[in-house]
Amino acid sequence: QEEQNNGSGSYCFALSSMLHLPSNSNILATQVWPSARVAAMTLEDRLLAEPSLLVENTKKIVICELGCGPGLPSLTAAAAAASQETNIDFQVIATDIDEFGLDLVNAAAKEQGLDHIVSTRKVDLIECGSEDWNEEENAWMQEVDIFVMSEMLALIQSTHGR
Repeated sequence: QEEQNNGSGSYCFALSSMLHLPSNSNILATQVWPSARVAAMTLEDRLLAEPSLLVENTKKIVICELGCGPGLPSLTAAAAAASQETNIDFQVIATDIDEFGLDLVNAAAKEQGLDHIVSTRKVDLIECGSEDWNEEENAWMQEVDIFVMSEMLALIQSTHGR
């Protein structure tokens, strides 16, 4: 909160009332979960400390957040990457099945001037490994250096009954 008031630090948008939730969206995709805060702080610490320790001998680092919701870890990673004076090209991909959650990420990235680093993709991880999973469409995942997830697996189980 203090960092936001000072104009520094990254932030995401979250929904505070179900009254504003689009009918085809899941309220769970609009919330910032405690583990997302921990993931964001960890990414920020590591990226600000020494990004080359994350991925050795590279000029590009691709970070993907799976089940991003409003994308706090993605946006924090992008802000930390943007503050680096390095020759490393950072790319952050925020993924979720909920398009409204992805809209929140895009809006926050644009407002913070991070939209040149952050992109979003609709991905349904329930399809992973099933006949519905399109290997060609999801081939971009092979280029990812770091995957981030926060409380997403528990949410999949609770929302899909598996």
